[in-house]
Amino acid sequence: MITHPFFKKFKEKAFVSLSLVSLFLLIFTGCNPTSGKTKNDNNVDGFDADVENPDCDPFGDDDGDFIYNIDEGCFENRDTDGDGIPDYLDTDSDGDCISDRIEAGDQILATPPVDTDGDGTPDYLDSDSDGDGIPDNEEDRNCDGAVGECDVPCSLQTPCSDGSYCNLRRGVCVNHECLNGETDPYSSDTDGDGVPDNQEGTFVCNPQTEDNPNGRKPVQFYSHPLVNMQIGVEREAMVREAGPSSPNTHEAAVSIELLEPDHEVAGFLVSRQPATMSIEEEVQAVIQEM
Repeated sequence: MITHPFFKKFKEKAFVSLSLVSLFLLIFTGCNPTSGKTKNDNNVDGFDADVENPDCDPFGDDDGDFIYNIDEGCFENRDTDGDGIPDYLDTDSDGDCISDRIEAGDQILATPPVDTDGDGTPDYLDSDSDGDGIPDNEEDRNCDGAVGECDVPCSLQTPCSDGSYCNLRRGVCVNHECLNGETDPYSSDTDGDGVPDNQEGTFVCNPQTEDNPNGRKPVQFYSHPLVNMQIGVEREAMVREAGPSSPNTHEAAVSIELLEPDHEVAGFLVSRQPATMSIEEEVQAVIQEM
């Protein structure tokens, strides 16, 4: 029984009465790229997403990403990221900066492509391929398809000898040093430590967005003019020197204020030589002096 989406498409168009032979003739005549324009003569800017594409070569690969045109929706000119380029001509269909060729999986012409999180959307159309709440382009920051600079190969038969974790999806040993702040967009726990990527420090270091409210806020940096003191605070904060400063003793203090009505937060930062042996006593002494 014929179950390929190509044939299903034609069944929906009331071509049920055609014989199997007729269907194959239709494929190789009506959809042959030589009838009309060639595979490389597609007018990308002028395509109409609401009109079927009669020049679709279903088992071709016009964008060279190892995914059949038919699986990239060439008949209906599907454009997943809405950039004006249909998926079958777009080397990055979901617009996550990682190429479809990388996200397709094995580098052979075999579709449908990999769907890491099993949500029904293949990785090359899914901007969060492993479903961990972190966009792919915030995990693979330079979009090169590698995990940081981790390049030591490993497998079940050849585990990592240095105590790092073997990321089997990538086949490399990973540790915090070689990751360089990246995580694997195709693994929800890149380093295999039992803590999901969306709870790791690298996630907190990503920019704050609606999907990542715990991410890094935009900050301003304040450097004291006399003492080696630098702090990062919210952009709306006002930082002022508080009291005398002494570069010889490294003593200084600054106050921090958020003046907006819904951000009524105040604090201060003190640098000084300790006068007591107890942190608690030191804090009390600072408060009294301030």
